[in-house]
Amino acid sequence: MKEIMLKGLDSPCQGEIIENELKSLKEIRNVKFDVTTQTLTFNLNSFRGYSTTLQNIQNIVNTVEDKIQVVDCTKEYYEAVFIILTRGLDYTFVIASLVLGWCGLIVGLALWMLYYL
Repeated sequence: MKEIMLKGLDSPCQGEIIENELKSLKEIRNVKFDVTTQTLTFNLNSFRGYSTTLQNIQNIVNTVEDKIQVVDCTKEYYEAVFIILTRGLDYTFVIASLVLGWCGLIVGLALWMLYYL
């Protein structure tokens, strides 16, 4: 399930017009427009060509209104999670994983030696 936001809608009618236009695209299915959050959710028919699909959506949106921007919410969410993991935690997670991994290895070797000796 992909989610995109339409920034700059003047009225909910524009979102409904865009939703109806997008239902004609063969690359996507199950198109739904949420009026309160101004987001479109849809399923892709294939994983290939997502950027092309976004461009096609932008082209359809531009026929309704030029100033509406299509924002890929899914991509922004994953980028935010990646930034939190890499920068926000200052690699604490990586360091903790390494320490726990070495501790687990040492404990495992100690138990193995106790069992066989």
